[in-house]
Amino acid sequence: GVGGSIEGSALRCPFHAWKFEGSGRCIEIPYAKRIPPKAAVASWPIQQRNGLIFAWYDPRSAPPRFELPELPEWGSPDWTEPELRSFEVKTHPQEMAENIVDAVHFRFVHGTPQIPPMQAESRGPCFHASQGLTFTTPKGEAPGRVDVTMYGPGFGVTRFLGVVET
Repeated sequence: GVGGSIEGSALRCPFHAWKFEGSGRCIEIPYAKRIPPKAAVASWPIQQRNGLIFAWYDPRSAPPRFELPELPEWGSPDWTEPELRSFEVKTHPQEMAENIVDAVHFRFVHGTPQIPPMQAESRGPCFHASQGLTFTTPKGEAPGRVDVTMYGPGFGVTRFLGVVET
């Protein structure tokens, strides 16, 4: 919660100052002589990748079914340092995911000269889509491509190739 704190490998709750270890078990209540045996909260496996922290949630408490990739660009001296930006997009998150396979929008939203063909494949928890694009620049048309890979519903990598590589 907002106002909580990390103490070593434990979390301190901001509401009543209880301290919880990674398994979710309460290990300290500052104003109590004993900790109730059932004092615990749910915990989820976490993974730190590419400068982010991910939590795995499964309604049946099943363990993660796949690993998130280490991105070669992250921390590479050949790439610009990442910038944290925040955007408010007034849409349902599902629409953002569906945008990955919406080739038509490139023509009408991004102004490409034509609707690009798309190749897509799904392998287990991973989905990959690739679209060859033609970008219109002040110096004329330039070929390029957009590659998107989704790892489960929560982590996506989009690479733009052509005029610039991002």
